[in-house]
Amino acid sequence: MTSTVQAIASTLIHFCWQAAAIAVVYRALSLLVAGRGSNTRYLLALGALLLMVATSMTTLVFEMRAGTSLIAVPSALNAFGTYTFSPVTTPPAGTMQALAPMANAARAHAEYNPSILSLPVLPVSVLRFIDGVWLLGVLALSVRSLGGWWLIRRLRSSATGEASAAVLASFHRISATLGLRQPVLLRVSSAIAGPVTVGALRALVLLPLSAATSLGPDEL
Repeated sequence: MTSTVQAIASTLIHFCWQAAAIAVVYRALSLLVAGRGSNTRYLLALGALLLMVATSMTTLVFEMRAGTSLIAVPSALNAFGTYTFSPVTTPPAGTMQALAPMANAARAHAEYNPSILSLPVLPVSVLRFIDGVWLLGVLALSVRSLGGWWLIRRLRSSATGEASAAVLASFHRISATLGLRQPVLLRVSSAIAGPVTVGALRALVLLPLSAATSLGPDEL
């Protein structure tokens, strides 16, 4: 259990600089493609997020393997270093010679395996604190996302106003020109200050009431 906690905590610590590096590269690339279409910029942002996920999962696997090696190596060293015999017995012939290759291999593994030397072994209390803070952050962001989803649901249910026939005709003509296969609804809402698109599978475009009443059909 301790090795798992160590691996998770180490992954979170490494992810701080890994995510920062990916964000810097993404920022530089986004400036290069600023003049291109929104599809290119969206794919670039999505690729950066997926790269963060892949990097963290790879680091976690790396740290889990490192934790297994960290536990196994000292036991092999201790088996050789603390090998003692009872005063009334005699070690079998060739015992020390047979154990020597195992000890040498264990020492070489501990010395040259970079995974073992990646991070120092922190106290369990510190590891649990790091994991706990991370979980609290995930919980807080999840609550924030649920709050945004609830607000969107309220906007959708409160938008009952119908746009004028001329605006609806223009809206349907634009939808057909864009090649949208799924029907998109158009509603008027008094709870927003600017146009808003809500939903993906059941898309809904909300127009602010002030725009619907003060702008003409061509302007809308």
